[in-house]
Amino acid sequence: MDFLSKPMGWILAQLSDLFANNFALSVLVFTVLVNVIMLPLTLKSQKSTAKQARIKHKLDALKKKYGDDRQKYSMAMQELYNKEGISMGGGCLPMIVRFIIMMGVYYAVVSPFTYVVGVDKGALTAASNWVSYVRVAEDYGDDDISTDDWKALGLEERAKKDDVLALVNDKELNTTGKDANYFAKLLIVEDVAKMKSSDIKDDSPEERVAKKVSSCRITREVELASYLNKGNKAYSPIIEKKFVESKGNIKDLNSINFDLFGIDLTDTPEFSWNLVKGWNPNWIIPIASFLAAVITGVVTSAIQKKANPEAPNMMAMMLFMPIISLVIAFGFPCAVGFYWACSSLVSGGIQIATQLFYGPAVVNTREQAKNIIARANQEKSRMAKVDNGSAE
Repeated sequence: MDFLSKPMGWILAQLSDLFANNFALSVLVFTVLVNVIMLPLTLKSQKSTAKQARIKHKLDALKKKYGDDRQKYSMAMQELYNKEGISMGGGCLPMIVRFIIMMGVYYAVVSPFTYVVGVDKGALTAASNWVSYVRVAEDYGDDDISTDDWKALGLEERAKKDDVLALVNDKELNTTGKDANYFAKLLIVEDVAKMKSSDIKDDSPEERVAKKVSSCRITREVELASYLNKGNKAYSPIIEKKFVESKGNIKDLNSINFDLFGIDLTDTPEFSWNLVKGWNPNWIIPIASFLAAVITGVVTSAIQKKANPEAPNMMAMMLFMPIISLVIAFGFPCAVGFYWACSSLVSGGIQIATQLFYGPAVVNTREQAKNIIARANQEKSRMAKVDNGSAE
């Protein structure tokens, strides 16, 4: 999606400069701007829906006429659409274009260092790789690698080698208080990660390390900020060292302010059933994303139902999708959940407004009013001619 994400990222970068690098405010204004730009597509989709609603009774008559003969019904429907000037893909095409654009927006938001700041991709990749190495070396999550595995991988011998001792004696890295075994694990994990899959035997220590690296790898750029921010508990000097060695500039990563009223948007909310002790302020983000989707979905569904009482009740779907987004938001950085919340509110608000002012019922009523006025003018003109003829 680079062909879309790059221009979207440029716009987001301009907004970031305008709002003193405040990521949250930039994303909010950015979402509004993108939805306003896509407004013509939304209106076009609404007009197409209105035209289809206007000929619904004719379609029902065709269904009744041709019964189960799908081929004749399709041909008659196509002929009717052509006669009424309706494109069969008129309502779908704007939605497809809108979806593609929104995907470009999404990647621009979740990859701000690539598309907004312009950080070297090689440096970001190096940092991402070393995050997974650090997680494995520090037994992040379940302990899948046993003491015997590390022994089989040559931990004791590796801890005595010069490359490990050089890291131990590095003054910048020594502030972490890690010993030779820790750095030896890191370099062993790096070696395994660089091995070809065909060279790794099944059920071997190397395979367990490779699987652990894969499960610990981060995929979203905003998470890197946590590991390269000295004020964050996740900060690791070894990751910063490898990032800088790969042409990365720490100042670039710190050029964006991810704070939202005390909530760090680079954090990933972790749900706990202990709602009292497990509560974390960053839970507000996925909850806000859920509520925004529910409110806009319910209001939109109610408006559509009022305009077309025969339409199927979509209330269950309106609740199901926000629940799914709530669950997913607890596994993504808060920046993603915040964007979802903004997108739901902004796009939902615009959709509600277009339903109220450009919905099928409103558009068709206006069309009927125009036809009535046109016929009245024609009748008035005809009567004027009659009166003029009588006077002569």
